[in-house]
Amino acid sequence: MSERMQTPWRAEYAHSGIWKVWSEDGNEVAVCYNVPDTDDCPEARLIAAAPDLLEALKDARDMLCSHPDFQKPESLDKYDAVIAKAEARS
Repeated sequence: MSERMQTPWRAEYAHSGIWKVWSEDGNEVAVCYNVPDTDDCPEARLIAAAPDLLEALKDARDMLCSHPDFQKPESLDKYDAVIAKAEARS
């Protein structure tokens, strides 16, 4: 399992229909404009969760591959493609 989980990224309502995603060190990661809801922005929450989702996918892939009866399923190619895309390798 990954040591990290619980990303330090956070999504916050900024002002005037704008949500921002911030990294742990205070850098702006993303901005969502024209958000009608000041109480929620699913897109900003998804962006904030992205590092955790990537780590969870890597952990799931590693657990699957380390299983003693492992036989490569087609879904493993999808895992690899998504991981490569997230890491800018595709």
